[in-house]
Amino acid sequence: MVETDDDSLFAKRKNPFSEDVGPGEISTSVPGWAKFATSQNNYWMAAIRLHESGNYEDAWTNYLVDAVECRSRGYYGKAALSFALAAECLDHMGRVSLSRELLSHAKRCYDQQEQRSNNLSAVLSGDPRTKEPSEMSSSLDSNRNLQT
Repeated sequence: MVETDDDSLFAKRKNPFSEDVGPGEISTSVPGWAKFATSQNNYWMAAIRLHESGNYEDAWTNYLVDAVECRSRGYYGKAALSFALAAECLDHMGRVSLSRELLSHAKRCYDQQEQRSNNLSAVLSGDPRTKEPSEMSSSLDSNRNLQT
C-alpha cells in the first residue's frame, strides 16, 4: 500500500488574479483584483469610473467597445447593458438620436438573450417542441414502460 499526502490528490489551480492556491485555500489577493479592475484593457470598468465622474464623452465610447466585444462573444445580456449605459451617457450629452440607436441595439441583444434563455429552459424542462421526432418517440416509449 502506497501512502499519499492528502494534498497530492488535489490539483492546484491557478487563480487568474493572484498566486497559486491549493485545496481548501482561498486567495484574497487585493493587488490582483486591483490590477484587473484598473486595467486599461477593461473597458467596462473604465466606463463605469468615467460615467461616475461625469465624463460622459469618454464613458460612452468605452461602454460601446465593451458592448461590441460582448455581443461578438455571444454575451448578449452584458452587451445589452453596455449599449444601454452608452445610450444614457449620450442622452446626458444631448445626443438623443444616437442614444436611441444604441437603445435599439440594446433591445436586440436583450431579445437574443431572451431567446437563448427560453431555448435553454425548454431543453432543461423536456419541452417536446425542442426535441427531434426520434427523441420524442423514445421518450414516449420509456414513459409507457414506466406506466405498465
